[in-house]
Amino acid sequence: MTFMVITMTKKRPAKKRPAARKAKPAKRAGKPAARRPAAKTPRKKAERIQKITEAIKTKVMNMEKGPEPIPQVPRKEIDLFTSDGVHIKADFYDDMKTEKGVILLPMLGRTKDTLSDLASSLHPAGYKCLALDPRGHGRSQMNWQSFTSHDLNNTANDIRAAKDYLSAHGSKKVSIIGASIGANLALNYAVTDSEVRTVVMLSPGLDYRGVKTNLTAQEMRRPFLIIVSKEDDYSYKSALQIDRLSGSEDTRLDVHEGLGHGTEMFKDRKLLKTIREWLDAHVL
Repeated sequence: MTFMVITMTKKRPAKKRPAARKAKPAKRAGKPAARRPAAKTPRKKAERIQKITEAIKTKVMNMEKGPEPIPQVPRKEIDLFTSDGVHIKADFYDDMKTEKGVILLPMLGRTKDTLSDLASSLHPAGYKCLALDPRGHGRSQMNWQSFTSHDLNNTANDIRAAKDYLSAHGSKKVSIIGASIGANLALNYAVTDSEVRTVVMLSPGLDYRGVKTNLTAQEMRRPFLIIVSKEDDYSYKSALQIDRLSGSEDTRLDVHEGLGHGTEMFKDRKLLKTIREWLDAHVL
């Protein structure tokens, strides 16, 4: 008898994978998480850009307009004749009873018209003003472009004629304000005339075309104010030196930035107030 053995392999059922556990919700902290701001729509971005553009345009327009205009005081053009025979034109801001008078000197190549804002600022504060076209300038005789240093230094005669005119019209307390080379001329004249109460120098120099201030600064004994803008390199360095050399016990140096040179600095209207206050304190 033959036996047949059949081996049968029992197929095991496949193991079932355990189902994935659901993540437990995160526990909330004390404060809910901050939501991210919604992205700006193209329309909102365009509106924001437009507002910024308009603001920039307005700022540029205001800069182009320049400083606020100063109400101009009536003036009359007068004739002066110097001791050395030069015919000088000047603008006289009068119409008041005051002993305070101010002589105004422009920058080289400029005229008395550049001093009208300063005069119109000082006049209501009680100062008669006499703005010069110095020899060689504006409507006065000669031409500054052909001047030697000797010719420029002779401008002292113009200042003397201006002071005599103010004295004849009741102004016994005289001050001088000059810009650039006019600042040098103002200081140099004041050293020779003890009746000058004070000097204001706008952007002076140690040496402008032979009109020097290094010695006169040491000789000056009365109060004087120096105003300069820092980026105006030569004038700024000169102002520091003049202040250091000053023989006066009452010298003040005001340094600004971005205002330019000489009468250009009047675009900052605060300077006009500074000058008025200086005169008020020193012309009593």
